[in-house]
Amino acid sequence: MTNDPKDHWVNMPDFEQEKQKPFACVNLRFETEFDLLEFCQRTDIKLTAKTKSAWFPERPPSDVGSKRWK
Repeated sequence: MTNDPKDHWVNMPDFEQEKQKPFACVNLRFETEFDLLEFCQRTDIKLTAKTKSAWFPERPPSDVGSKRWK
């Protein structure tokens, strides 16, 4: 027997994970760093000048590493 995952997947059902899409997506722009910091303070969202996206309310990081085949 080989250690090929396909050998262990015989007669198992197919599985498709649909991409989770947000209800709405908003692009915010801040003129100054002060404006960004004030927004973060008022909303309790942690952002930096390098932040590309964020969830509200904040979501914990998903633990995808524990779900992989070993």
